[in-house]
Amino acid sequence: MTQASLRQSGIQQASERLIAILRDACNSQSEPATETASILRFETSVDTCNPLAWLAAHNGQPAIYWRDRDGICETAGLEVADVITVSESVDFSRVMSDIHARLRNATGTVRYFGGFRFDAPHGSDNCHEAWQPFGTARFVLPRFELTRNQAGWKLACNVLSDEMNRESVDKIALLLENVASTSAQVSLQNSAFGKRHDNPGKEQWNRTIQSALDMLAEGQTSKIVLARQSGMEFTSQLNPWVLLQRLRDASVRCSLFGIQPDRQTACIGATPERLYRRNGNLIESEAVAGTRPRGDNEAHDIELQNALCHSDKDIREHRFVVDSLRDSLETFCSKLNMSNGPEILKLASVQHLRTTFSGQLKEGIGDAELLASLHPTPAVGGYPKENARREISRLEHFDRGWYSGPIGWVSTNAAEFAVAIRSGLVHNNRLTLFSGAGIVEGSTPDNEWDEIETKMSHFLKAVTDS
Repeated sequence: MTQASLRQSGIQQASERLIAILRDACNSQSEPATETASILRFETSVDTCNPLAWLAAHNGQPAIYWRDRDGICETAGLEVADVITVSESVDFSRVMSDIHARLRNATGTVRYFGGFRFDAPHGSDNCHEAWQPFGTARFVLPRFELTRNQAGWKLACNVLSDEMNRESVDKIALLLENVASTSAQVSLQNSAFGKRHDNPGKEQWNRTIQSALDMLAEGQTSKIVLARQSGMEFTSQLNPWVLLQRLRDASVRCSLFGIQPDRQTACIGATPERLYRRNGNLIESEAVAGTRPRGDNEAHDIELQNALCHSDKDIREHRFVVDSLRDSLETFCSKLNMSNGPEILKLASVQHLRTTFSGQLKEGIGDAELLASLHPTPAVGGYPKENARREISRLEHFDRGWYSGPIGWVSTNAAEFAVAIRSGLVHNNRLTLFSGAGIVEGSTPDNEWDEIETKMSHFLKAVTDS
């Protein structure tokens, strides 16, 4: 990997203003903190910054990163003001109730960032060591945030109300001085890696796909999504935020995400698939399934696009996702609109079929109900869902962890979750990439292997290009 130099400016001055705001608020509060700690948010503008440079300079501290697919909103968070973790099987209702209870008395635009394992509702008896710091679910309220929207950049500090005393504020101010004053000159030299290891390998993959096709022929499922992992060991410990910077620079029409729970481990990715976005009672979702690579030139690209649009196999694969999402959303929405037929979603290395949904949620429908019903979509699990989940557990001989799970954020009146595909797990000096392919009648082991290679190629190119 070639050297990457990331710089920041403006954060030092903003931190000084923010510390003054925080101290003034502490000195002026007239009532003692209540037992139920509400959340106070303090903000000031920032002239210029590079959020991933900021995270890269402080690699090893608990951190999060999120940039929406449209590139309008972006947040980098450092340190932890509050965290919600679950280590056993997840009840979505319990997790969302816990988050919203903490947000109830929050001031300002406060968001919890995090996600769930792919198999979160069922738990895992085979959680790999590298995934253990993430838990089954983990949502973090960052202590400090660099956040951007259409109005510009802000530096923010989130404080629980029972921390609004001089001793706690002094500690927070000192921590802010440290994260603001450290030089953000970060570089990653060309770091060689040893032989790539695929799990499963090609021969095992062929046997696995044949087993899946036999199962489909018996009528147990109509579609199953099977994944592979590819591991690479580098000569030095990896900085996940430098990797994500490179991935961001090379990505189009993708949500960028990163979760770093401890010094050794991070999950990063660039996903094209939105599970849903909710603003009040308005919801958007989409089906993304069916794949072809991008062409070498415009004519070749159009040729591949036309092949995708007329492929019976890809259209059937896409239809399973559309039907599943429509069934769920029709249950939850008083009004629902669906795009007329699939459109083409063009990314850097692949193109997909996509169908979009928008609707108005019925009263009483919230994030818990949406997560429980929509996840996993047939784009990452299969159809019918429960049968496919059991077969994935039988046929895949590795831990998906947070790969293909819901990842995103929750605020008082809004939420957004993407599907954590096209992702990688960084653990010390090892990077493990994950990607999958939908298996339906007509699939072949070679074609599905090549499809996953194409999906992984974007991440691999960003990580390994000199």
